[in-house]
Amino acid sequence: MSLPAGYNERKESFPVLYLVDGGFAQDFIPMAGMAALATLSGQYREFILVGVQTNDRYYELTSASEVPYDLENIPHNGGADKFRQHLQDEVKPFIEGRYRTSGEDGIIGESLAALFITETFLRTPASFDHFIAISPSLWWDDMGLSREASGLLNAADFPADRSFYFTVASEGGTMLEGVERLAAALEHHAPGSRSIYQDQDTQIQADTISGAQPKIHKRSPPQCPF
Repeated sequence: MSLPAGYNERKESFPVLYLVDGGFAQDFIPMAGMAALATLSGQYREFILVGVQTNDRYYELTSASEVPYDLENIPHNGGADKFRQHLQDEVKPFIEGRYRTSGEDGIIGESLAALFITETFLRTPASFDHFIAISPSLWWDDMGLSREASGLLNAADFPADRSFYFTVASEGGTMLEGVERLAAALEHHAPGSRSIYQDQDTQIQADTISGAQPKIHKRSPPQCPF
């Protein structure tokens, strides 16, 4: 994890950003640099960065799929609910019990991690305040999650105070189709929600998380710490 500069000598509390695929060999290092930049630049609020490493990401970050293409390429899938429970029941209480957290939090990730984050936003929106999904793999399960989006967003108890940032790189195909269907669902069923769709079709997916970060900081709602 990464704490704001001078954390031990300070008394204030900080929002928390949970990074999925957050191991040192995954996406932690570039995101830790962005966390440090908060102190150096003053462009956005400082936050506690918590990297959550995945060990079998193809299982941990996907919902169950019976689509032949998915089964051929990722036969061991469908562990997203368990991983979500792990975050809620173990990771978040551990962090909140040991560090000065403000009670405001968010979750960020790319590709399959972004698919997981999008599903978390749609199915359990109360679990975080802010959701940042960088090039979500919405092709999964024949774009099943994007097809469900309208119904999930239309739920009577879906909270209106969440913020959701999502973007897509230059993949095209069902990746782009799923993202655009999700964008249309948000526009139709949650027009007043704090959601931002950023098309980054000039970038490849490997560059998307670092390329999106400055835009997240500049374009997120004022109450979003990231």
